[in-house]
Amino acid sequence: MKDICKLPSLRQGEPLDVTPDIRGCARPRKSRMFVAMLAAIGASVVGCPAAMAQTSPAITSPAPPVGVVGNGYMHLFQASSLPEPVFVVTAGSLPPGISLTPQGFLTGAPSSAGAFGPTTVCGVDDPAPPACQTFTITVGKRSPAILAAPSTGGVVGTPVRETASLVGALLPTGTVMFRLFSDQACTVEVVRSTNVVSASGSATSTDYTPTAAGTYRWTTSYSGDANNAATSTPCDPNNAVAITAASSGTTGTPTTTVASRSGLYHALPPARVLDTRATAPVGPGGTLTQLVTGVGGVPATGVSAVVLNVAVTGPTAPSFLTIYPDGTATPATSSLNFPANQTVSNLVIAKVGADGKVAIYNGAGSVHVIVDVSGWFGSDSATSGGGSYNALQSARVLDTRYAAPVSAGSTITPTVTGVGGVPATGVAAVALNVTVTTPTAASYLTVYPHGEAMPLASSLNFTANQTVSNLVIAKVGADGKVAIYNAFGSTDVVLDVVGWFGANGAATGGGSYNALQPARVLDTRSTAPLSPGGTITPTVTGFAGVPASGVSAVALNVTVTAPTSWGFLTVYPNGAARPQAANVSFVAGQTVGDTVLAKVGADGKVAVYNAAGSAHVIIDVVGWYSA
Repeated sequence: MKDICKLPSLRQGEPLDVTPDIRGCARPRKSRMFVAMLAAIGASVVGCPAAMAQTSPAITSPAPPVGVVGNGYMHLFQASSLPEPVFVVTAGSLPPGISLTPQGFLTGAPSSAGAFGPTTVCGVDDPAPPACQTFTITVGKRSPAILAAPSTGGVVGTPVRETASLVGALLPTGTVMFRLFSDQACTVEVVRSTNVVSASGSATSTDYTPTAAGTYRWTTSYSGDANNAATSTPCDPNNAVAITAASSGTTGTPTTTVASRSGLYHALPPARVLDTRATAPVGPGGTLTQLVTGVGGVPATGVSAVVLNVAVTGPTAPSFLTIYPDGTATPATSSLNFPANQTVSNLVIAKVGADGKVAIYNGAGSVHVIVDVSGWFGSDSATSGGGSYNALQSARVLDTRYAAPVSAGSTITPTVTGVGGVPATGVAAVALNVTVTTPTAASYLTVYPHGEAMPLASSLNFTANQTVSNLVIAKVGADGKVAIYNAFGSTDVVLDVVGWFGANGAATGGGSYNALQPARVLDTRSTAPLSPGGTITPTVTGFAGVPASGVSAVALNVTVTAPTSWGFLTVYPNGAARPQAANVSFVAGQTVGDTVLAKVGADGKVAVYNAAGSAHVIIDVVGWYSA
């Protein structure tokens, strides 16, 4: 081939300034006519630099999205025509808490709300010109919800108050205004007080002593601050307090006790009993009642409690669900906490109302609710069947991080009998803490008995790159295995066994379950958060309906709020060695809860260990198992 870099002959005496180009060819810089001639020649010869079309480098990714204070943030810059660009901020600044990696990732969690920009980011790959993009990142305030807890009513002369706790707020400041009304429409105000939000995100109204009988209703309004939006509670029957006329010679506050009923466990393949996506979401402050007896394999009578996997999807605001026996007062507890626009699930052991229903209350925003039933506990009137519960020290029985992740649409079938303290035979179901980590896509797991058809149900919902756990009471297949199906992406799965249920009618030596009206037994927001590496040892026997003795384990809903970093909680019997297990996993600023079947120490206490950062811990008890 002709040497395209050889220069044509020049007339004697014609000066020539020759410099190398980027291909290593010499290029004359003297005569415009000569340059034009060379370009014309090069255009007809394959491989000449003059013939190669040049595309200006550009950032092809869209502008960075809107962020939310305290929420994880990620965005990737991509540049065309640059083989190995290095990305740098060349003008302006990023929101505090957000950083740019040389590979083009914006990562972190913004710590302040506002509009930050204009900012210019360029991809640099010398000697090509840089590819740049100028943008402004808007960081919105968090949208907290208010968990309002009115005090118990009583006779005329009994002081009443309300406590408001902010769910989903990040280091809130500001005030909460409490208003008490003497009518159902919240038009006749009888008292108002405004209190400062504590460092833990709660505030309590000033006491008021009603002078007349009736049903009063509270409303609460949070002022908001630089990083948290204002919010309020509606005029709602769940924030009502009943005041009755005092009988002659009667003083004090009457209490209503919801009797517990003991029973053995009947395991079922998961079955869907509610999906509001087919009807309408639950609105803010709304309550729906769902029949859970006579459906999904649960008998119509003789049932004290049901095991439900409750999932929310499409929530429009951070909120919580409270699940309790229909026909009773809404307790100041939460069963499931969730942020906006995320699908979250939690196992709930729910006491059943006298009508066979449970009530589901939603704190804020609107949300769709999906409920799957996986078993039931017989009442003391049940005549046959069921298995007792045998609590164990938590033990790891599967960790795919040492093998291979579970791929999309695939199923693994681990053996769960004969391991971790579970006997090889006589087992109807196992209590498993199921954790996913490093998932590559939003997905869900379905856990069901091996050898049976996969049900339309989910046991654990998660998003990409999330570490999250959920308690699953799983019926065991005839071969001692459970099946675990992963819908999308790939993910690692970790299983910790915390107990097992005997086969129906088998004398296993375990305990029967006693369902309770949910009650709060610990809230560190009124004291101090749990420090990194710290352990607290709350007593869980002797109050809230749990007897002082004869208790092998308790069913707890454990919630973390306002954590300062990622981490996890481990709940285990006080006095025992801490196991290698995680019961509640979380990230900074997140409010998240999980059900824990906790074996009780000899002193009636459980130990709660916090791996990293500081976090407030809230514990609600929903039932107990006899020894």
